[in-house]
Amino acid sequence: MSPEFAEILNVSAPPFLQENPDPDRYRKFDEEAGYHLAEIGTLEALTALILLLKKSELISSHELRAMVLNAYHHCHQWLRVVPEIAPMANELIHSIDLNCKHWIYPSLEWRMEVVIFSREFP
Repeated sequence: MSPEFAEILNVSAPPFLQENPDPDRYRKFDEEAGYHLAEIGTLEALTALILLLKKSELISSHELRAMVLNAYHHCHQWLRVVPEIAPMANELIHSIDLNCKHWIYPSLEWRMEVVIFSREFP
């Protein structure tokens, strides 16, 4: 992970590798961090967001998922203009949408996954 991403996510070395272990190894992810990642405009930033989406699944965090999905949608602007990605941007967005679904809650005890095809968003 590049130092730029480590600073955004506040990732430090694992505690067993630190002289004075830091219990706050990871920064609490917030909208500011999400938008900062989205503004970087690299595949590494997009990968970090996708990994955070998968983390939200593992820990069942609706709040994290909503923030990361919002940041991911802001990536669409640069995905369509980066020369290496632009020719396949719609297919990439479609694939991510199929694998990183939105959550809806029809009742308090039910969570459903819904695919929203965001490539149609501006």
